Amino acid sequence: MKLTVDIIGDFIKSLVLSHEIFHHYTTLCGKNTVLEVFKNDEIGNTFHAREGLFLSIEGEKYKIVSVDINKIITIMGPLTFKNEKPKNLFFVLETPIYIHGVPIIANDGLDFNDENKMLPMIYLYEILKEVEKGPNSRIVRESDIRLYFLDSANFSEWSSGAYYTNRLRFLNNFVDFFIKKMRDYTRYFYLFNTDITKTNYQKWVISQGSSEKNIFSKELTATGIDFTLPLTKN
Repeated sequence: MKLTVDIIGDFIKSLVLSHEIFHHYTTLCGKNTVLEVFKNDEIGNTFHAREGLFLSIEGEKYKIVSVDINKIITIMGPLTFKNEKPKNLFFVLETPIYIHGVPIIANDGLDFNDENKMLPMIYLYEILKEVEKGPNSRIVRESDIRLYFLDSANFSEWSSGAYYTNRLRFLNNFVDFFIKKMRDYTRYFYLFNTDITKTNYQKWVISQGSSEKNIFSKELTATGIDFTLPLTKN
């Protein structure tokens, strides 16, 4: 059976972060384009989209200007199409980078110079405590999981509310989607009766006495989930 870190990695790779655009229009003399991802009473999904990130439409990349969660994404510039405009339009977001390990090891090779290429990020904290179940159990292994969904922060300038306005509300939206997809993923996961604890961390730091140390040498904010992951045979 695969290692738990790889099983989680396969699940993350399976996520499709795409949604139909039901209506779009330009604003500010064509400077921006508004994408509506809801239809009547049907709420869409904007996943982890936020200002400063990029999305793709028909292979073209656009910078996000603002997001009304699960309703509207405003992007920079007009929509352009290399070929004829398709009947149905979809936007696509890149899946966040996934890393695992203890912080010191996981930090190796991370380059935050262009933070929007690195963040948001999904980090699985190790060491994992795992229990191998008996031969007659449907569950093969149980793993205690701590997953953190990370994004950039500004410790010196942001108030308490700014962490939620600028980052945490978008991370929480993605985490809600992530949890739902985990419960639906039955290739290895068996999460039908599993409780999952969600925690927001305005400053994702390590406390050392009276001081705080940034993890990954970067000011980060985070939403974390803690749970026991029951794994079955593929």
